[in-house]
Amino acid sequence: SPTSCYSRKWRLNSYSGICNNVIGDDDNGNDEYDSLVECCEMNNGDFDTDAESGTRRCSLGQYDECCEMNFSEWYYFAPNNACINAPVFGIPDEIKYDSRSACCYDKFGSDDEEDCASVNLCYDEMETPDPTDEPTPAPTPCNQRKWRPQGDKCTNVIECMSNDSNG
Repeated sequence: SPTSCYSRKWRLNSYSGICNNVIGDDDNGNDEYDSLVECCEMNNGDFDTDAESGTRRCSLGQYDECCEMNFSEWYYFAPNNACINAPVFGIPDEIKYDSRSACCYDKFGSDDEEDCASVNLCYDEMETPDPTDEPTPAPTPCNQRKWRPQGDKCTNVIECMSNDSNG
């Protein structure tokens, strides 16, 4: 049976130079660590928390395979004008993507991180493109959104995903 995400060990990948918890990545004889923090600090990296955003990062880089597998579906979230992988129930298929790159390319015309605003739940990051000269409309407040049937459920997700505040 597969190794549980909670019991996975972290190690420094000698090829990429980042700490990860990828199964089978221990074939290169690297030391194993119980946590990302331990992997980072034991390999002369700095593990810091940004005071402003609260984002925790290893200066060596990190890849959390478990999180990437658990949150592999991406979608476009119009109110933030960003591609995100946070779990949301009832997202329409029209704005779902199999990868960050696919969402970015479709919505921003490029999968380059510099041109695509995205939020990856696995790394608590926000990549923001350069500002535009055009003002963007405010999203419809939650209490003004219209509910409607979608299949055998009720939803306000589609309106939430658009910039149309008329319902």
